[in-house]
Order: sequence, then C-alpha cells, then structure tokens
Amino acid sequence: MEKIDFKNVISAAELVRLGWRPHGWLLWQMVPQGGITLLAGETASGKSFLGLDLALGVASGRGKAWDMEIGEEIGDGKKTGDSSWLVADRKNSDFPMSYQLPPISYQLSPISCEARVRYFCADADPNLIAERVLRLCRGYPNGKKGMGIEVPGALDLDFTAHKFGETISFNWLQKEVVSRGYQLLIFDGLAQYLPGMADGSAPAVSTFLRGLRQLTSQTGVSVVLLHQFNKRQAARLDKWGLPTSQGEERVRGSSELLAGVDSVLLLSRPEAMKLGGMGRAVLKVVKNRLGQAGARLQFTIVDGEGSLHLLFERLGEQAQPKPRRLVDAAFDEMMRILMTEDERKFDRRELTRLLQERMNLPSTRMLREAFSILGKDERVRVERDETRNKRYSWAVPGTGALEKKVYGLPPAMAIDIASSYLLSKARLNLAEQEMERMQNKSSSAGLLEQLTELLQRGDEGEL
Repeated sequence: MEKIDFKNVISAAELVRLGWRPHGWLLWQMVPQGGITLLAGETASGKSFLGLDLALGVASGRGKAWDMEIGEEIGDGKKTGDSSWLVADRKNSDFPMSYQLPPISYQLSPISCEARVRYFCADADPNLIAERVLRLCRGYPNGKKGMGIEVPGALDLDFTAHKFGETISFNWLQKEVVSRGYQLLIFDGLAQYLPGMADGSAPAVSTFLRGLRQLTSQTGVSVVLLHQFNKRQAARLDKWGLPTSQGEERVRGSSELLAGVDSVLLLSRPEAMKLGGMGRAVLKVVKNRLGQAGARLQFTIVDGEGSLHLLFERLGEQAQPKPRRLVDAAFDEMMRILMTEDERKFDRRELTRLLQERMNLPSTRMLREAFSILGKDERVRVERDETRNKRYSWAVPGTGALEKKVYGLPPAMAIDIASSYLLSKARLNLAEQEMERMQNKSSSAGLLEQLTELLQRGDEGEL
C-alpha cells in the first residue's frame, strides 16, 4: 500500500483487496511488529537499559532479550524468541538469516534476524552510551552456553537533536528508514523529539504520533518510545485489595500519548518492593490494540566484572496472562451450564445444544477443542454410560451455585462474595429448621410472627 493516497474515502472491501500488512510481534504479547509502543517508567527504573538491550538483541541477531525469558512454548518445545527459531531463508529474504514467527493463519514476510536499528538518544552522553553498550554486550548470552557477544554494527546511535513536528521532518525519517533498511526505531526519551519538549500539548503529541503512524504504515518499521512518569503516586487499593487502576494516570503529559499508540508498557519499582523483591523492577502491559493479553515480568540489573546483566524472572503459570480465544469463551459457558445444574449428567449432544443457544461456534474443530479442555478440568467429572458415550457433570454435586458466583473473579473478591453467600445460606438453613419445629403450631399467624422474629435476630447477628 506504499503508493496509495488515503486522503479520500475508500470502501472497506477495496482497502482489503489492496494487500494489507497484518501485524505480528517483535516481542511476543509486548511489542507489536510494525506498531508504536510506549514504554513509560519512573526515574531510574531501568527503561533506558531495557531500550538499549532490546536494540542490541534485535541488531545482533542473538535473540531478543526480553523475549528470551518470557517466550511461550508454541509447539515442538520451541519458544517465541528462542534461538532455535532462527532458520536459513536465503531464497525469501535479502538477509542471510530470518526470524520465523509462531504459526499463524496468515503469511508474514520474515523478520530479519540481524535487523538494522536506529537508537535516538539526543540528551545522552556518548561516553556513557558506549560504556553501557560494551557492558551489556559482555553480559549478553551468546548461544554457546557462555556470555559475551560482539558489538553489533547494525545498531546506529543518533545523538542529533531532531525535532519532529512538520511533514518535512517525517519525510526525511521515512527516507532514512527505507534507504538504510531500519526495522526498529527507539526514541529515548520521547519529549526530546517534540517541538518545545511539549509532551503535555495534545496538538504537538497528536502531530508527532500521526507522523509516526504514517511512517509505520508505509514502511512496516516498529517504533518504541521511552518516556517518563509524572510525580503522582501509584494507584490506591480498593476495598477488595485490588489497585483502582493499572497506573496509566502516571504517564507524564497529554492523554493523547496513551490514546495514539498500539501498546503501552509501564515500568515501576514500588510494586516489586511491596512483593519483597529488593532491586527488582516490574514491567507490565496495560494496553494492546492487537487484542492479546499482555505479558508481565520482573527483572534486575546486575553488575558483573566489566559486564551488565539483565536478569528476567518468569511469573508463575497462573500469573501469566493467556490470549482470550473463542474456544476459551465456549469452555467458560459450558462450565457455567454444569454449575447451574450441578447434579445432572449431560451427554455431548445436550451440552452442545445448550452451548449453541448461548453462542454460535463457527467450526466443529473449535467445539472439539472446547470439549477437550472441559474433560481435563478437575472440577468436571467425565463418565461413560452403557452405550460408551461420555457424560459430563459437576464433580462435587451441590457446590455449583457457589462456584458460579465466584467463577472468574479475582481471589480477594471471590473470597468476600463466597463468605457472604455461605453466611446467607447458613441463616436460611436455620430458618428452615425453625419452620420444621413450628409445624405443629395451630395458628398460622403465630407461625409467621415467630418466623419474622427469627429473621430479625439473624439480621442483628444474634444467630
């Protein structure tokens, strides 16, 4: 679509026929390929180290550092970001090696393993940057069970004080991207490249992001913007013990920054300190236009002998967010059906009919996968009847009503609701027992009076 003029109205069908470029991932579930990512953090949180480390990983072709620790298994024991995904592809690429993306339903042009990167660092000291590059390279895994890689020649450091606010400046940048073959641009920090450093000005920020959007759309280059937090404190906790926000209000400047980018990553230390992780920083994704759940990790910057190491820690399996799929929604609906009638056994046909009344699955393959997930859940009992057909039921009859109330809720909220539900049920059981003892009463009026008195005592906490 490089030569298409989008100033005029165009039909959706024609736009798709022009040959759109689908987005992949530069870092799985964190940095979209061909998109704009905002990485914002506190002062001295380590975002410059992360940006420089990402640039080195892409430019050196040794893997992307963030992805090496959080890559998910996607078949045959391989992970996104694993060096085993580097394959020779001389026929389909101008580069000697290419990075093979995880299997997806459409074809993407291969990302170069040794991609060219431009790192904009106008306000940095060249001596300090040189030292960081050298020490990070010495602490970078080389794929041979050792440490230390060569300083990549595919990483360009730009110390010029550029200002991107006019069309001519973005035209120059686009020519640079095309002529030098850049696949990643990193701006450290964002305010340095806005006219007057006006990161609080909505027009200035909108103009800058609009120029970047046209650049990424025309060339497919990925952009990462490093930015600061403001002086606000982290969000307070609500009555459930959960944060009232994900921290987006702490990003300094205009709200257009959050609105105009494809993904937002927030980097902070207080949360890690609260978890007892001295010196650790926490990186989390709070926005993602690709619709995937964002990754979350902790890392520590460690000094070595003439080297710097970024040590990443995976979170537990339950803490790692997974992409929300149609199959997952079907599984949730079938679980709720079993909870609602927790003493009934459903055959596959009955359960499918009830599921299709709630949602329409587009293929039998998805239905088979949903039943496969259902059969592996420990809360579900799977039996075979006399005809050898499977029957699905709730594993512990009589508990489905409570499970349905707390299903999918955060732990703190689930505990609170469950305790309230159990207390109400206990009061109801006491009321039923009292009614049984009153059955011999001759007057229905006297029965009602005693029942009313019993319920009032329960509300006052005397039961």
